[in-house]
Amino acid sequence: MKNYVIAALYGLMIIFISCEEDAPESEQIDQALIENRVFARNSRENKGFSIEKMNVADFPKSDADFIIIPQTNLTGDVVSPFLSNPNLEKRFILSNEFGDIESAQAYFNSYSDYPVGQDLQQFALEIKPNQVWLVKTHSGTFCKILIMDTRIDKTTSFVEIKFRAEKIF
Repeated sequence: MKNYVIAALYGLMIIFISCEEDAPESEQIDQALIENRVFARNSRENKGFSIEKMNVADFPKSDADFIIIPQTNLTGDVVSPFLSNPNLEKRFILSNEFGDIESAQAYFNSYSDYPVGQDLQQFALEIKPNQVWLVKTHSGTFCKILIMDTRIDKTTSFVEIKFRAEKIF
């Protein structure tokens, strides 16, 4: 009986160990660059992102530099996610958009300019993959964001963005 219990425990350990998988390299965090998923079910339950802390923030419970909201058309159908500053301040600049992730990633990696002569927008509308956005933080610094993926569920008004963010100045 004792041997049976020991064998069963070893079997369970092997199952649990083999079920664990390492996070893909693109989802591992380093100090300057982070990949996040931010989502919203509807306009009353929002998630946001704190650039200062570089993490997802529950809004309105914590301070977020931006929140994600489902963008709808005139009939109420969700068409895309959009970003907004919680205080509705102008904080967004669409820096560039690309047809493929490789070009967008190369631009994101090399971008380090201060956005001179570009007007800040109140909202980041029509968020889609391969866009690079600049976001002004509460403290007046900037962050660049590479939109890697978006997801929309029109039946539940669920929207999600997957992005990489890096503080730049």
